[in-house]
Amino acid sequence: MLAVLATAAQPAIAHDFWLSLDRWHLSEGDQLQVDMRVGTGAEPEPWQVRPERVVAFRTIAPDRTITDRTDLLAPPDSMEWHDSVVPFAGAGTHILTFETTPALSDLEAKAFDEYVAHEGLSAVAAHRAALPTPGTNGRELYARRAKALVQIGKTCSPHVLQPVGLSLEIVPLINPHCATGDAMPVEVRFRGRPLAGALLRMESLSNPAGEIEQRTDADGRASFAMPRQGNWKISLVWSVPIEDNAQAEYDTLFSSLSFGF
Repeated sequence: MLAVLATAAQPAIAHDFWLSLDRWHLSEGDQLQVDMRVGTGAEPEPWQVRPERVVAFRTIAPDRTITDRTDLLAPPDSMEWHDSVVPFAGAGTHILTFETTPALSDLEAKAFDEYVAHEGLSAVAAHRAALPTPGTNGRELYARRAKALVQIGKTCSPHVLQPVGLSLEIVPLINPHCATGDAMPVEVRFRGRPLAGALLRMESLSNPAGEIEQRTDADGRASFAMPRQGNWKISLVWSVPIEDNAQAEYDTLFSSLSFGF
């Protein structure tokens, strides 16, 4: 599969979401500053933490212990998180996950169609092409799913190679913190099943200079070149039509996997 460097300007409505960490490798017992970002690696913006939008914020330890961390969120009127919010214990690779409730987006037809084309949302494009009245606004209910990998010591933890149950999830098939090969294969799962035809983008957060694009194959898999330094995110958007909903015609999920060296 060939990688494609995306150099064209992105539509204004393209808004990735990811967990940004002050460090990716820790010592035993360290605490970690976590921030949420939207936009692109080149133009990140803070995402205001609104407790009513939070479904879950969790850590998953190498022994698969799941800990609820929502009590560590900043107050509702804050744009920042508390300092050193998340403590970690136990050697190996830890997983951070974050999920939000749906929010409504209502975009003018041209902007929405550009967004659909840019994100490769084939099911939405086909649905809109069949509408009896073309040129209608695009209304979607969108939610966010984010995952980040944190490494303590040099122990490789196999649990990061398994899905953790997010409704749209990027699953690494090789632990990037312990990889020795040249490839970074991943699998995308949508509602528990491999997702074919999804457009994935990999971008450096340390030195943003464009994105590498890949589409998932029939098994929901794609592969990137394994980075060796810096901070990175892999992201995608997926959307499907919904029926008999007074608010919106499409159900959309944004998902990301972030990691660093």
